Amino acid sequence: VGFSGSLSNIEDIVVTRPIIPGTPVLVAMGTSTTGNYSVSWSSAQDSSVYELEESTDPNFAQVASTCWPTQTTQSISGKTDGTYYYRVRGWTDLPGNGGLSGSWSNIEDIVVTLPIIPGTPALVAMGTSTTGNYAVSWSSAQDSSVYELEESTDPNFAQVASTFWPTQTTQSISGKTDGTYY
Repeated sequence: VGFSGSLSNIEDIVVTRPIIPGTPVLVAMGTSTTGNYSVSWSSAQDSSVYELEESTDPNFAQVASTCWPTQTTQSISGKTDGTYYYRVRGWTDLPGNGGLSGSWSNIEDIVVTLPIIPGTPALVAMGTSTTGNYAVSWSSAQDSSVYELEESTDPNFAQVASTFWPTQTTQSISGKTDGTYY
């Protein structure tokens, strides 16, 4: 029969598995004609902050910008023509505070197509008419296919007498009585 010694002291261990945030789902965005839009996603479980990345590369080889919103929507503004890709992931806290990240969301894109703004034409000086018939001419304006020509007897155009929509850079006017026309 063997003899045993005293029992050893008792120690415990606390197991705390890290909380990993869930994966958010980006909402499809479509197109923008203003360059201003919102990127939205579903809430991710156990996330207190999100990392939203933007890239012009669908593989995110180069990240154009990163922001850290605490909400599930981020306003974007001032974008020019192009396709912009987004992805987001949840974090338990900011990385600098020891936060842990979840997995990246799906990737969604938005195509920005800004309208072409026509250039500004310059009116050609007209002089006088003794017949009441004359032509109004102006320089061509870049990206213009039609022009809006307004006529008024008021230099401030408080009241517009006539509006013309020519496709050329000259408009013939006829039958005018004595007076000054702008």
